[in-house]
Amino acid sequence: MHLPHLIGIAGPSGAGKTALARCLAKKLSEHASVILSIDSYYLDLPQTAVKTEQLLNFDTPKALDLELLVSHIHQLAAGQSIERPVYDFHTHTRMPRTEKVNPGKIVVAEGLLALYLKEVRVLLGTRVFVKADNETCLRRRLRRDIKERNRNERSVREQWEKTVRPMFKRYIQPTQRYANIVVDGTAPLEQIASVVLQEITLNIQRSE
Repeated sequence: MHLPHLIGIAGPSGAGKTALARCLAKKLSEHASVILSIDSYYLDLPQTAVKTEQLLNFDTPKALDLELLVSHIHQLAAGQSIERPVYDFHTHTRMPRTEKVNPGKIVVAEGLLALYLKEVRVLLGTRVFVKADNETCLRRRLRRDIKERNRNERSVREQWEKTVRPMFKRYIQPTQRYANIVVDGTAPLEQIASVVLQEITLNIQRSE
């Protein structure tokens, strides 16, 4: 039995992690590739904070159910299925239902803190860090949060300055040193994916 090859994709918010993960999964579809979004593992937030529009910090490790995340990645690495939580960003709570994830030959774990935990890093056959300049990241974050999460520009910018960028510098940027490959998230997606695919192929060959 060949165990799955795990790929971790980290980087700042708005760098293009999700787009790259989807592109890679599509190109690796013959290997029954699956994506594990680390955003699914956010903890429920107190509704008092949500209703009063208290500034919410999603960019710290404390915002995630790390125990469950590590457990699930270990299970996927062992070729076992998991029941992934479903997070609702409108209510900031975990939904009652879960989604079954069957590991294919390739598992792509993507999120801000994909390379943060040593317990996860040791399982990743390929570690990718996507970087991008602050202006590009903020522009993409504004577009996403306003369109998909019903946010207004003022609140997005405030959160960016008070939590997103400081947490990036504190927790996320330092994990770049763990990456096998660092790519520019402002480059054409196909170009980035091609470079990462070459790295994945080499790492799979080394592990065989």
